[in-house]
Amino acid sequence: MSMKKNDSERGIRPAFLGLMTLALALICVPVWLLTRRPAPPSPVEEPPPAVETPAPAPAEPAVADAPVESAPAPVKPVVAARPGTLEGEWGIRVASVGLTMAGGAVDFRYTVVDAEKALLLSQGMTSAYVIDQATGTKISMTPPPMKGPAAAHSSARMARQGGGFPPSPNRLAAGRTNSLLLPNPAGLLKSGSIITVVVGDIQTQNVRVE
Repeated sequence: MSMKKNDSERGIRPAFLGLMTLALALICVPVWLLTRRPAPPSPVEEPPPAVETPAPAPAEPAVADAPVESAPAPVKPVVAARPGTLEGEWGIRVASVGLTMAGGAVDFRYTVVDAEKALLLSQGMTSAYVIDQATGTKISMTPPPMKGPAAAHSSARMARQGGGFPPSPNRLAAGRTNSLLLPNPAGLLKSGSIITVVVGDIQTQNVRVE
């Protein structure tokens, strides 16, 4: 009896072990299969919907600035001519002194700044001359009358360039520049010479010959 019981027990053990092994296999195989399955793809994030930007409002046309009225230019005050000068006494100003006719004559020019005062010169009662400051030599602005063809030529030349001295009233309009030819004896005056202009008892010194 004991031998049969042992044999039966020996037959049951292998069968039980087989069943246990099979059960473990049935449990482990699915688990292994689950671990081998690829991970599901991650969901793709969709881009956020585009937001429409409102179009900028049209710019309002620039309003042109109102024209600014420019201020009137300041009026320069009238400077009164100083007494004791050619302008203050006789209403004339030396414009230029130069040489002409190959240095044989002096081209003296003056501008009328006050016609009323300059009109006194036309009476011919006023002496006028220039002085070479280097030698003190005087050259009259009213040379003695000339005769013959030379006188006619000189008169015509002075008429074209503004007349002689004393001037006639029609040449004493304000702003007019008159010219007269003076003799230059022996080439006394040269370019760069310094002279004094004398009209009556009024002098203008340090006038340069051009």
